[in-house]
Amino acid sequence: RAHLRQLYDAELAELDAEVGDFLAVLEADSRRLGVVLTSDHGEGFGEGGRFEHDDILEPQVRVPLIVHVPERVPGSRPKGRRALPASGVDVAATMLGLAGLEPPAHMRGIDLTRAADGQARSILVEDRDKLAQEDCHFAFYQERWKLVETGMGAGARAALFDLAADPAALADVGDAHPQV
Repeated sequence: RAHLRQLYDAELAELDAEVGDFLAVLEADSRRLGVVLTSDHGEGFGEGGRFEHDDILEPQVRVPLIVHVPERVPGSRPKGRRALPASGVDVAATMLGLAGLEPPAHMRGIDLTRAADGQARSILVEDRDKLAQEDCHFAFYQERWKLVETGMGAGARAALFDLAADPAALADVGDAHPQV
């Protein structure tokens, strides 16, 4: 596990240097350039006994999303660290907002630079790129809860996780909270 973490940390250090070089080539003026940095998935390092990234465990779905807002974007929220539920569908809407454009009405994502801190919303995560229906995963996040359905149809299995008590979502608490 330690060796895998060291390899991953080395990859991140290399990425950091490459992004820094890229921004330097652009001669980035922080007052004019908006930047969005994110990832398509995270990586598991033994949580739940898994070392991979083809599931919807928390290490795979909790990815970095860093947004640098140029000073010239009207209506954007003040700079600083903020935490709010976000989804990959928000990236395009946020980039349009950084460019001073309104997202089209059909776009489901929100412009995160204009979202309120702690804004309540539900998030759906799908992992359907499997050969068999029973291997598909769906997660529905709402407030402190994560509901996971594995499989599709009559054979689907559900599990409920309390992220406030179990941030890694390893203990199914569905039997203790049937009302949720």
